[in-house]
Amino acid sequence: MQTWCGDKDLSHLLNHYTQYNLRVYTGGVRAIHELVFLLERFYIPNSVRENAFWIRCFEVAAFLSLRTNDVIGVEKEWRHKERTGKRADNVVFHYMEATNCSFEEAVDRGLNEHNLALKEFHDFFEFLKSNQDCLYELNEEERQIFMKSTFIMSECVACNIKGQSLMDRYNARLNLNFERSTVSILG
Repeated sequence: MQTWCGDKDLSHLLNHYTQYNLRVYTGGVRAIHELVFLLERFYIPNSVRENAFWIRCFEVAAFLSLRTNDVIGVEKEWRHKERTGKRADNVVFHYMEATNCSFEEAVDRGLNEHNLALKEFHDFFEFLKSNQDCLYELNEEERQIFMKSTFIMSECVACNIKGQSLMDRYNARLNLNFERSTVSILG
C-alpha cells in the first residue's frame, strides 16, 4: 500500500509474505478461483479447505497466476511506464525499487520464484497420485472433493499461463490501422 500512496520507503517489499498476501487480494486471484468453483457448481466444505495440503495448493495456484502475469506482462508494463511515467503493480518493478537491482536481475528473480512454485505445484500432484493416505483426516467423499478441487486449480493455472503467453505473442504481432470509411445503410 505504501508504494501506491507514494511513500519512498519500500523496504516492506522485501518481505515476500507481505507482498504476496497483498497481491493475491488486490489482483483478485483468490476471488477468481472461488468464482471458478462457483461456476463449476462445486462446493468445497471447510474440512477440505482447512487441510494443510489444500491450503498450500490454493496459495501456490494464486502465486503462479500472479507471477505468470508479472513475468509475461513485464515488457508491456515497462513500455506503459516509459510512455506514461506510471508503473504498474508488477513484482519486477517492486524488486527493482526495493533492492536497486537491474531490470534483468529483477526479471530473473521473478522467473526463479515462478519456476520454484511451478515445480512445487507439479511435485504436489505427483506426490498425491500415490500418497492419498496423507489425507487421513478426510473421509472418502472429502478426498474426492479435495482431488477434484485441486485439479480445477491446476486447470486454472494452466489456462492462465497459456492465455498469458498466447496474448503476449498475439500482441507482439498486432498492428492496428484505422481508416476513415463511409458506411451507408440501404433500406
